[in-house]
Amino acid sequence: MKPWAAVVAVTVLCAALYLPYLGAIELRGEEPRRILPARTMLATGDWIVPKIGGSIYRKKPPFLNWSIAASFIVTGGHTDWSARLPSVFWIGAFGITAALALRRRLGDWGALSVGLFFMSTLAMMDKGRMAEMEAMYAAQTGIAFVLWAAWWSAGKHWLAYTIPWFFLGLGMLTKGPAHLALFYTLMIPGLVFSKRLKDLWSGPHLIGLVLMTAVFLPWTLVNLRLTDEGGRTTGIWAGEMTDRLNLAEIDWSAWLVRPLQVLGDFLPWTPLLVLAWWRTGPIHPQPGQSTEAARWDALIRGTRWGILAGLLVLLLLPRGTARYCQPLFPAACLLLVDHWRRITEAERQPIEEQWSKVNAVAGWLAVAGAAIAAVVAPIYLESTWITGILGTLIALAVALIPRYLKQKAITLPPLVGSCLAMATVAGIALSHLGPIMDRDGDYRRTGREMTALLPDTSRPVIFYRTKYFCSLHYLDRPYQEIASSSRLPAGSAYIVLPAKDLSQRAFKEFLESYEVTELSRSTWETKEFVVLRIDPRGNAKPANSPS
Repeated sequence: MKPWAAVVAVTVLCAALYLPYLGAIELRGEEPRRILPARTMLATGDWIVPKIGGSIYRKKPPFLNWSIAASFIVTGGHTDWSARLPSVFWIGAFGITAALALRRRLGDWGALSVGLFFMSTLAMMDKGRMAEMEAMYAAQTGIAFVLWAAWWSAGKHWLAYTIPWFFLGLGMLTKGPAHLALFYTLMIPGLVFSKRLKDLWSGPHLIGLVLMTAVFLPWTLVNLRLTDEGGRTTGIWAGEMTDRLNLAEIDWSAWLVRPLQVLGDFLPWTPLLVLAWWRTGPIHPQPGQSTEAARWDALIRGTRWGILAGLLVLLLLPRGTARYCQPLFPAACLLLVDHWRRITEAERQPIEEQWSKVNAVAGWLAVAGAAIAAVVAPIYLESTWITGILGTLIALAVALIPRYLKQKAITLPPLVGSCLAMATVAGIALSHLGPIMDRDGDYRRTGREMTALLPDTSRPVIFYRTKYFCSLHYLDRPYQEIASSSRLPAGSAYIVLPAKDLSQRAFKEFLESYEVTELSRSTWETKEFVVLRIDPRGNAKPANSPS
């Protein structure tokens, strides 16, 4: 397989898995906390200090906010689809990196499979379709580890200890330094087994640390200076770390089921990884090995111990969650492919036969489902573009599954079937879940109501002390969030504020010089909000004015 063909394969399959209906379901979880600061950055031009509700958001660094804002600029709209696109980009970036960097050690199909296994795990299929940090963070850590593994085993120390640390720096800008502990937990055992622990004090590694710091530190220093409360910010960052160790707040039920959640997150590849790991057994140096092969074996031995140690620590954290383990998934995918290649032909054959039968059934069921969906989906979705996409996937499956099903039983064909099944089922399901999620009380409904109440597009819209107000993402016009009465506007405007703040003394004094029309009192996101139209006295429009 040519390198360009591997890049195309990863790109096409990643697009098939993630792009259809990426914005079908409204925001969920922590997505508004990532998107609202991005919109504020675009509106204010302040890219250094993330803000929500007019107040500084201190808990997370801004790289995801920057990425979402950049996606809004590139796509030309503030849509859910655009906000989630950076997660898809980074998953695809890991797949391409693995397909290109690991070819020397794992072969063309093996290197390709590392990325495809990662992008088709249940955890990535979930987090990769969200404007959240987990997929991006795991992919950045995975890119750093894959590049280090490939270059270090080949003896390219300067490359191995510099470029990967750039991606570790991006990881720090995304979620902070937690991934560094996991990365070094994977790396150090390999150095120990290869008797290269001195690499940690080598010039290339020290330069890599400087490079990583150069990525993260400038924003940190400028942010701390601009916020004027650097101690509070760093205290929140430190508290985020120490809270995870607070045994007094442990949720025992969640703590006990966390190992099962991690195994579930790695499906459908969990059984195959366990089987390949068990079949491979201990890895020992072999007589007559080349230096590169010996280093790779030491790296694999170290990665096994690193994954076990990382999982043990993360699973024992009193206030951890299963998603904290996801940065280990790229290394687990690498192990799966490496171990499968080590299994003897006699051991592999019965497993491949059963696996091929399962794949044959799943693959052709997916093809049949895609064929039906290609006809039925446009009727229900009132769309025609879906027909072309599903038709392309069907043609791809028909061409590739029969050809490679037997001799490539764990590489591309299962992934083609997996992509077809998941893209088709998820796409059709999400297209119908969208209206279900768009029910009374949801963010989209609130956004439509607010847009209808604020028809005069020339009049500024001010959200006063609304704090974390998720529905703002669905307001189809520019707005400004403020947290202090000193920043209230001097002219005509719409003002949206919590009803309880209407009696605030500073706000009442501000309104004394205005003609005020109350347009609505509504309960949004469990809070009562008031919508006011204000005009300087003598300039007010009649109450029945269309604006």
